Formats: sequence, structure tokens, C-alpha cells
Amino acid sequence: RLIDNRLHLVSSAEPSYDWYDVYQLANEKIPGVPAFEDPFDDDFDDDDWSDAQWEAYWDAQEKWNAQKDEHIQQYLPAIRAWLEKKYPNIDNLNWPKYFDGKQARQAIACSDLYIPATASQKEGFLLVSEFTGDNYENYKATAIADDGWTVYASQKNLYISSFSYNWWWYCWDGDCDNYTHIHHFNLGDKSGDVKYVNSAEIDGIANDPFFYSEYQDHLRVFSGDDRWWNNSPDGHKLSVLDINTPNIMNLTGSVEGFGKDESIYSARMIGDKGYVVTFR
Repeated sequence: RLIDNRLHLVSSAEPSYDWYDVYQLANEKIPGVPAFEDPFDDDFDDDDWSDAQWEAYWDAQEKWNAQKDEHIQQYLPAIRAWLEKKYPNIDNLNWPKYFDGKQARQAIACSDLYIPATASQKEGFLLVSEFTGDNYENYKATAIADDGWTVYASQKNLYISSFSYNWWWYCWDGDCDNYTHIHHFNLGDKSGDVKYVNSAEIDGIANDPFFYSEYQDHLRVFSGDDRWWNNSPDGHKLSVLDINTPNIMNLTGSVEGFGKDESIYSARMIGDKGYVVTFR
């Protein structure tokens, strides 16, 4: 989102450690323990390990935990500038030489990383960054512990959504529900900072930016329980959320049950009116 000369960028990152290194530390350096043997794998028989091997394994885990705590900064994402308009290719995968390592800087500080009150993933970082001018020294960012991929922005706020764990595999036994988590960031003004504000959880999946609309300090969201073999059997929902409540946005109103056994094909909200197209 570009507002005046302020560019707002949404990105995601995983902590920059390598699980291969964890396995190496936890297993390969223990005499008599095969590399990459996971004692929590379903095929592993814990009787295969002696008491001494188990003691060595847990000792390695404690050492790993102590090591990662000592180097917490290295797990946060970094920002770098290109040295030249040249990119790695299949013949040269040496990424670092294309970056100015001296000017690499931490993308966020620990104090700017938040754990939202409600979230879907919590497997990495979701960053909202602000760039001004043509120098990346004019850079501000905040982040939360979640993932997200549907983005809607007004001139003052930005909303990023992620779905429940069922968004891909769904519930084959029909014993769980789908829901959407929405994270609200304030974009500040021309002199302000990007800030994480609050989050919300609504029923169903809202996977299109046009399903969202900000109006008079409220966020309105269309959602449904569509699945590839079954359109929303209970219909769809329009949720109205108060964006100013702390931690979790309050649900102040809703319309439910429209478009049963159909899917939302398109939606648009203009002023105080909403339009939605559903199709069986």
C-alpha cells in the first residue's frame, strides 16, 4: 500500500535457524545414536536406546535451548540493500555476495514483536514495514507471531487475515469449524509509526480483500464455510467489528444465514450498503 511517499509492505518470515542443525546437535554428536533418528517418530522403539543414550539426548536438547537463548537476535529477520542489479542464478547460488553485508540491519527489534490474543499459526513472523524516501534507513516495522496472506488496507489501517488449520485439509469427520483470524495494524500518519493494534476471530473463511470494508471505526467482513465438495450449508455471515477495542475486536453486529448451500462469488461494500453475489 502506497500512501503519499510512504510504502507499506506486508511480508512473512520464519526464524532463521535450520532444523538440520538441531538434529545434528541433538543426535549425530551422541556416540552410538544414528544421525536423524527421531525418538518421537511413530516407527521408533524407545527400547532401542539405552538409558545413557536417552540421557545424552536430553542433555543435547538442553544445550541447544541454552545456545538459542544466547543468540536470540539471530532468529529475527534482517533487511539488506542490493549491491547491484544482479541476481543469483542456477550456476551461482552465492546469495550473500549480492548484498551489502555491512549495511544489513535487523528488520525488527524484540520489543516490536507481539503475540496476538488470537491467531491461526504462530509459526513465524508476520511483518508490516514502512519505507519512506529512497533510503532504507527511513524504515519502521512491527511484527506479530502468526502468518497471513489476505490483505485489506484503508488509508489509516491495514488488516491481514489467516485461516484456521482446517483451511487446507478441512474437517473430514465434520467435527471442527473453520474460522478466520484478522490482525489490525495502524498505519499512523505522515509522522507516525506502524503499530499492531488488535485482532479478531470470526466464523467461516474470508479469503478475498473485497470481503472486507472499514466504515466509521468498524470493520465489516463477509465469510462462509465453503469447501470444495460442499458450499456453505448454513449460509454466510456478515460480521461487524469495533476496531478500537483493545486486544480483541468486539463483534457489534452481524447478519447470518444468507446464501445457504451457495458460495460467495463477489462482494462490495460502499458507504452503509453492502452487495454480495452468491451462487450454487
